[in-house]
Amino acid sequence: MRSAQGLLPASVTAIAILFLTGCNMTSPSATYTGTVTDPAGDALSDSRAAVSPDLVGATINISGSSLTLTISFAPGTLSQSDTVWQASLDTDENPATGCPGIDSNHHDASLLGVDYFIQGVDPQGSTEAKVFQVDASCSLTLVGTATVTFPSATQAQVTVPLSQLGGGDGRMKFQVTVAQWVSATVQTVILDYMPNVGLPVGVVR
Repeated sequence: MRSAQGLLPASVTAIAILFLTGCNMTSPSATYTGTVTDPAGDALSDSRAAVSPDLVGATINISGSSLTLTISFAPGTLSQSDTVWQASLDTDENPATGCPGIDSNHHDASLLGVDYFIQGVDPQGSTEAKVFQVDASCSLTLVGTATVTFPSATQAQVTVPLSQLGGGDGRMKFQVTVAQWVSATVQTVILDYMPNVGLPVGVVR
């Protein structure tokens, strides 16, 4: 627009400014959804956990500039203070970037490269979730926190701004895992995967 530099005549510049200020250039809010499911009764056990959390479903809803994750458990298997779930997000949908796979054994590395990771409740006994950026070496960098709510006795929910997830439009791939807090600093191994290892991952569209 620098008309004084000869890029556009002043009259064209004025018309362009009038056009831009006189029109609503705001894009419609993005709305995307993705869902994953898992059979009830397939959670592993751990002698340190009185009940094994058993994943049965999860939905990611993108509305405007926010992501809302709702995770559902089999009845009687969600402890609001001790269940610790993880949502692994491949925000660029490229398994070659981010941390390969969804656990320390790199399961599903060909399907998911984890760019961001949401974990709640964390710490134990709280209503907080932590949002981490994940690099190719699987190192975590804390980028934000959010409040976990419990819409029912079988559900946990959290809303995170997309700005904490790289600022994309919300289209992504994802998987959910769950463990149980044993103490304030110790978790069990992963007790349930959703979808199960080897199955197609969730897609948000």
